[in-house]
Amino acid sequence: KDCKLILESQQGFRAFEEYLKTEWSVQHIHYWEDVKHLQERLKRYESDKKGPTRARLMKVVEQENILFQSYIAAEADKLINIGQTLRTPIIAVHERAQEPEFIDVRDGDDECWERMVEIRKGHLVAQKDVFRMLRGSFRRFKRSEQYKMVEAKLKGNMVVALTQNMNGGLRVNSSGEITNV
Repeated sequence: KDCKLILESQQGFRAFEEYLKTEWSVQHIHYWEDVKHLQERLKRYESDKKGPTRARLMKVVEQENILFQSYIAAEADKLINIGQTLRTPIIAVHERAQEPEFIDVRDGDDECWERMVEIRKGHLVAQKDVFRMLRGSFRRFKRSEQYKMVEAKLKGNMVVALTQNMNGGLRVNSSGEITNV
């Protein structure tokens, strides 16, 4: 729970990211964040009236290719630490998505949406595994000075915001900054 709160706060995220550099595992938080962006894109597409289109599928394939080349491929610069049982299905979908037939679908076709979901599926499973690793790092991070500073700042912002909000004025945004209501 604390880990998710830190990841949702811009200040907390950056402090945890800096800490992960000391553990040589910063690529895990970057992967987690990049898969989150893929998920957000698909949620936008799902709620949009246009529905699944070939152009959108191509954007998802492009985003997946970046994820694959950056974090999954054997020669990836930011290779994440996941087992072969998670890596193999992602590789299979990635290879299939590179074939011209994969994006040869009609706009609005159910098959178009199914292919987007297929791409997302493997990365979501890997993201959950990466989050498990991040929680382990987070337990160590909580004992660090970086965490204590971020926690104090976020708590201080919330106390100020709660006091002001009771008087009808301020709130804390997702970055941990105080803003007017």
